Amino acid sequence: MLAVQEEEEEEDSDDDENTAEEEIQEEEDSDDDEEEMQEEEGLPFCMAVAVVREVCTGWQAVHDALVKRLVFSWPLVYDKDVRTLVQRFPAVTSVQFEMLGGGHEITDEAVLALCNLRSLTSLDLSWCWDITDKALRAVSTVKSLTFLSLSYCMNKKITNKGVRALSSLPALTHLDLHGCFYLTAAGVQALRRTTAAPSLHIESHL
Repeated sequence: MLAVQEEEEEEDSDDDENTAEEEIQEEEDSDDDEEEMQEEEGLPFCMAVAVVREVCTGWQAVHDALVKRLVFSWPLVYDKDVRTLVQRFPAVTSVQFEMLGGGHEITDEAVLALCNLRSLTSLDLSWCWDITDKALRAVSTVKSLTFLSLSYCMNKKITNKGVRALSSLPALTHLDLHGCFYLTAAGVQALRRTTAAPSLHIESHL
C-alpha cells in the first residue's frame, strides 16, 4: 500500500509539473499574440502619421503660394528676416517697410533678396537708412515693378547715379524720393529725361 501511495504521489507531482508548464506556455503564447497585435496596430498608425505630415506639408505649400503681400511693421528688421520670408513666400507681389519709431536695419543684401521675387510690382523701402546705390542697381533689374518708394532713405550713398539706374524700369509709374537729401534737382531731372517708363510720376522735395 505504501508503494502504491508513493506512485500516486509521484503521478500527482508529474501532473502538477505538466500543468505548470502548460500555464507558462499559454502565457508565452499570449505575450506573442499581444506583440503581434501591437505590430499590426502600429503599422497603420505610422502610415497615418506619414500621411498627415504629407498633407500638412502640402497645405503649407499651397498657403505660402497664396501670400502676395509682406508688411514689415516691427521696429527692427534684419537682412536674415527678409531672406527667410522671401524663400518661404516666392509669389509675393508687394513689400512694404513701415516706419515705427526709427529706421530699419536692413542693408543692400536684403534688397538683393527681394529682387528675386519674380512677380514683384510694389516695393516700399521707406526709412531704410542703410541701403545704397548697390540696392538701386538691383532694383533696376525688376522689370515688373510699378511702384517704388525710397522716401527718407537718408543715406549719402544713395546718389544721383544710383537713381538714374531706375530709368531702365519700363513699367514704373510711381517713384517717391521725398527725404532723399543727398539727391540733387539735376539728378531727378536726368531721371525724368532718360526714363523708359512713359507714365512715371516722381514725388520729390526738389
